[in-house]
Amino acid sequence: MSRPIRVLMVEDSPSDAELIVRVLQKAGFDPDWRRVEDAPEMMAALAEHAWDVIIADHNLPQFDAPRALQLLREADLDIPFIVVSGSIGEEAAVAMMKSGAHDYFMKDRTAGLGSAVERELREAEMRGERRQAVEALRKSEALYRSLVDHLPQRVFLKDRGSVYISCNRAYAQDLGIEPEQIVGKDDFAFYPRHLADAYRADDQAVIASGRLKDIEEEYLIDAETRWVHTVKVPYHDERGAIIGVLGIFEDVTDRRRAEEERQALETQIGHMQRLESVGRLAGGVAHDFNNLLVVIFGACEAALAQLPPDDQSLRGRLMDVLGAANRARDLTKQLLAFSRRQVFKTRSIDLNDVVSGVLKMLRRLIGEDIEVISVLEPGLAPVMADAAQLEQVLVNLAVNARDAMPSGGQLTIETANVALDAGYANNHPSVEPGPHVVLVVRDTGHGMDRETQKHVFEPFFTTKEEGKGTGLGLAMAYGVVKQHNGSIWVYSEPDHGTTFKIYLPAVDQVSVEGLAPQKPRAAGGGETVLLVEDDDAVRDVVSEMLTAHGHKVIEAETPERAVEVAAGGQEFALLLTDMVMPGMNGRELYRRILDLRPGVKALFMSGYTHDSAVLRDVAQERFTLLEKPFTTSDLASKVREVLDG
Repeated sequence: MSRPIRVLMVEDSPSDAELIVRVLQKAGFDPDWRRVEDAPEMMAALAEHAWDVIIADHNLPQFDAPRALQLLREADLDIPFIVVSGSIGEEAAVAMMKSGAHDYFMKDRTAGLGSAVERELREAEMRGERRQAVEALRKSEALYRSLVDHLPQRVFLKDRGSVYISCNRAYAQDLGIEPEQIVGKDDFAFYPRHLADAYRADDQAVIASGRLKDIEEEYLIDAETRWVHTVKVPYHDERGAIIGVLGIFEDVTDRRRAEEERQALETQIGHMQRLESVGRLAGGVAHDFNNLLVVIFGACEAALAQLPPDDQSLRGRLMDVLGAANRARDLTKQLLAFSRRQVFKTRSIDLNDVVSGVLKMLRRLIGEDIEVISVLEPGLAPVMADAAQLEQVLVNLAVNARDAMPSGGQLTIETANVALDAGYANNHPSVEPGPHVVLVVRDTGHGMDRETQKHVFEPFFTTKEEGKGTGLGLAMAYGVVKQHNGSIWVYSEPDHGTTFKIYLPAVDQVSVEGLAPQKPRAAGGGETVLLVEDDDAVRDVVSEMLTAHGHKVIEAETPERAVEVAAGGQEFALLLTDMVMPGMNGRELYRRILDLRPGVKALFMSGYTHDSAVLRDVAQERFTLLEKPFTTSDLASKVREVLDG
């Protein structure tokens, strides 16, 4: 079966063209052919059809083979070009072959023409396949380059010497240059030596081991040190030999920072929970301890009252006991402050007034070798606070700063209006966003390491020598600030000083009224008091205190017994009850008593209360609370105040 073939003949002789056609037919081809004699006809033919082979006479009256071959090249067509001529010298034939002709024959010797055409068609097909493969490869490489260049990840390829062979555009953009400017250079051309050394060591480890390396490492972008997650793998040639390293990495700085913030937040929450637990423990200890101190105060005062005037030795010993009891009372107050169970008298105040009132005392307290600097913002927003408690917080912070500067230094106290946003609140548990007033206490002392900062607000934690401090000053400050719905934070580095920042919620206006002056109250009176206390020793002592001041006392060891007394008809003018008792607390008891004895007055005692509603009611003066431990005169004065009020 004949093979179809499209033949374009550049020939002025129709008979010679037919002779060539017969030669091709004899060789097994079925030619579809066309004859042209000049350049315009050839250009038109090339434009109209796709030809398998061009057979051209060397010399025509108006055209020749060299010119035809030139037109073929200008058309950028890969068509086998064979010269068939009646007279062509060897030199001209060689010139044609050099110009791109594929073969040549003499017209009287065309026996091999069919084989030549067969060969050239086969080679043309192979060239076409190669062109398609090359084009496909080019498109594939272009696609690969486009994909890689549009990746947000940075991609690079290095040789065995850690010299860049290629990189994508994202990598080059980090360095502020074009990819071509990176090729042929190593990391030392772009990065600080410590980073370049580390990158090169990783490259060589991958090449030597032939294994993947997955790391997080530092990276420099626009002079900013960031963190990247890098994966490096060996790069092989077609024989499987390792010829370099292929790397891809992405910026994980934001993720890493978010993780660090999450861990810091968890640490803060854990720290706060630990402080809460310690606070509950401290409050419970303070409650029991205060009951013991009531007994100690009452017993000492009773003994002193019965002591002969001339027994000065025993009187002195009892006074020593009272002095120790007073110091113990101060410690329990600090424990209660830490556990946020103190009774406050809050009103809206200007924090600048508190600082100004404390400054003169601070200058005497901390010594002349420490310079005290105050930077108070005018027009400071008011805060709802107990001024006396904040003064104590400021004094405690100043004393700690003094101890941190044994050779002198600077103590700076600042106030300012600030707005805490949601971002700050998210990173600082217990903080509510909104307008606040900040109190800053900053020293230039020896500072603290991170481990010390973790424990600095815990009660009895101290870095001072034994006997130099109780470890309650900062614990008390923490509790007071927290009870004011504020927050306190410490920032410090060894040898770079310490800064405490206290944030208190701002309120609308400052109270202009002062505290009403208290009129002296007479002690004593014949009124009957219903005393309710579950601790036998405390009940006995308080009963003696009341009796010593002329009161009649009805004792009840439980709230239930007190209700029975009220229901039984015995008259009494005042209910004096402990706040914390098993089964029924003081407020609940008072409600029961009021149902039975409308209008009866009440005075509550407490060495500790975990009920925030009680603290709020006391602060708002809804009822009167006598804090344990108390002396006989404290009790008598408070009883008289309630009865007369």
